[in-house]
Amino acid sequence: MNFMGFIINSKKSKKEVVEILQENTSHFKSNRNNNCKEIFNGEIFENSFKIKRNKKYIGIVSTMLGNIEDHNTGSKITVKMQLHPIVKGFVIVWFALMISLLIKDLYTYISSGNRMDEETIFSIILGLIVYILLRIDDARKAKKRIEDLLR
Repeated sequence: MNFMGFIINSKKSKKEVVEILQENTSHFKSNRNNNCKEIFNGEIFENSFKIKRNKKYIGIVSTMLGNIEDHNTGSKITVKMQLHPIVKGFVIVWFALMISLLIKDLYTYISSGNRMDEETIFSIILGLIVYILLRIDDARKAKKRIEDLLR
């Protein structure tokens, strides 16, 4: 479930990118500090990072796993978005439930000729659309924050 990702090409060197991310990242342990001025929460390493957007309220956000590489005239940052394990579990259970309802409806339709329940199909489609839109929005916001820092 970490299919969302993006690549940022920066004119800054790998060392500069690491320094900028370190300046704007607080350690994971301090993530509930409302006075925290850093944009991200997490850990920055020499060639990679594991960060989350720092929120002033309690919420589950995606973790950004990134690699920083030297590239032609600057650096290349490859980021993958990863869901919190609780959210992953919920999504798996929800999709399993929706698929089982769809199979039940298909079986009923095939065996008795009754029409399928449109609400089940609508729920699956709506759930997929909402899930995908939220993931895209989360990745877009994360990319914008990192790009803003690296200008």
